[in-house]
Amino acid sequence: MRANVDSLFEGDTAADVVIGLTRARLISNAIMVAVQLNLADYLADGPRTVDVLAEETGADRVSLLRLLRCLAIVGVFEEVEPLCFSQSEISEVLRSGVPDSVRDFVVMDASDWSRDGVGRLTECIRTGYPCMDDFYGYMTEHPDDAAILNSALAAATRRELRVLNRIDFSSAKTIADVGGGNGTFLREILSQYPDKRGVLADLPAVAEEARQVLGTANLLDRCQVVDVNMLESLPFRADTIILKRVLMDWSDEDVCRILRNCRASLSDAGRLLIMETLSSSLMGALNDLLVLAFTNGSARREDDFSRLLEDSGMCMTDVVSLPSGFSVIEAKV
Repeated sequence: MRANVDSLFEGDTAADVVIGLTRARLISNAIMVAVQLNLADYLADGPRTVDVLAEETGADRVSLLRLLRCLAIVGVFEEVEPLCFSQSEISEVLRSGVPDSVRDFVVMDASDWSRDGVGRLTECIRTGYPCMDDFYGYMTEHPDDAAILNSALAAATRRELRVLNRIDFSSAKTIADVGGGNGTFLREILSQYPDKRGVLADLPAVAEEARQVLGTANLLDRCQVVDVNMLESLPFRADTIILKRVLMDWSDEDVCRILRNCRASLSDAGRLLIMETLSSSLMGALNDLLVLAFTNGSARREDDFSRLLEDSGMCMTDVVSLPSGFSVIEAKV
């Protein structure tokens, strides 16, 4: 499934391409509006006329029609009859509570703090510093924004569960997910491997939510939830340690501290699994700009991880590349 973005590039000159790329931001804004109006949820039961949608959303009829027709051109929604619109395969993932939903991602990108940070990208690139002095401190002080961020990260985890069929955990006795958030990823691993034990390690506020998630799945009898600061120490032993979308938020110096702590917690024949979006892909490069705006970290290429692992006393042993630039990097002592 591909969006119809060819119409952005109606000419064949360099100027046409640049104008198309620049105007693409209007598509992202239009999708944000569609999510804020819950259009995909209203269309879940079948086609609706623009009059009905305007009444349901409280939007201006003519303005809503212009929005829907713009999105239909690129494949988000379909105008099945004049003034009547239906769901498309693409807009289906804008619904609430469906598999592979990216609605929470869009809500995050539409939030004031996210848009403000991206809007200050020029400043970040000129100075080399993010727009926030302390991103995680900001989230601690603004729980509503933190909830938006955590919902987006949870949505990412649900989509990333598909990588589990590419990873064999059969040789491990204890599997630790460091920075594992609310425990969804580790829950699925332990559910698939009922003879394994788990460790969920994260900051206290996040770990408390993980206790609830793992407790609901009746896994606390074989899964320990540990309050940690991964920059200081990891007070457990494991055969496999997972770092999923963790390292991109940290500087090279801090990454080495985290990797050394992982090395100290690994069993003699253990392995480390780093799951990240590599910046050699377009999605990874776009994520890198987001990281630049908010933290001191960066998305990285395969050779960057090889160097950081070597500096931390480990070596890269395998890399499995998945769609959208998401990769699983295996390392051992």
